[in-house]
Amino acid sequence: MNAAKARARCGASVAVTDDVPTDRAMGFAARRAALVIETNPGDAQLRILADRAMTVAERTQTQRVLRLHLGGDAGSVSGEKWGRLARYTNQKPGKTGFWTHLVCSEPVTRPVRAAQLLA
Repeated sequence: MNAAKARARCGASVAVTDDVPTDRAMGFAARRAALVIETNPGDAQLRILADRAMTVAERTQTQRVLRLHLGGDAGSVSGEKWGRLARYTNQKPGKTGFWTHLVCSEPVTRPVRAAQLLA
């Protein structure tokens, strides 16, 4: 079984939305279990912790809903999005040299209910 099929079968409890304006991502993370990693000046990846593993289809739907409400990269809605690690440089042409970094890790103890993410 290849890695993509294994991930789809196992599910994941984290949904990643890319290129969300950092201020919007911070506002979301202030109220929910989420991480914000700034990947470019003013843009961030928002990683939301759900209360259960979600299927690829559920993560895709979550990414679509979040992108509509918060902004972000429409081309990065696949359900299989893996985030960048903090403390690495962006390697995209024209964006090299920016060190990604963690800007928000709220100490929310309860994850977001997957049903709320999908509503």
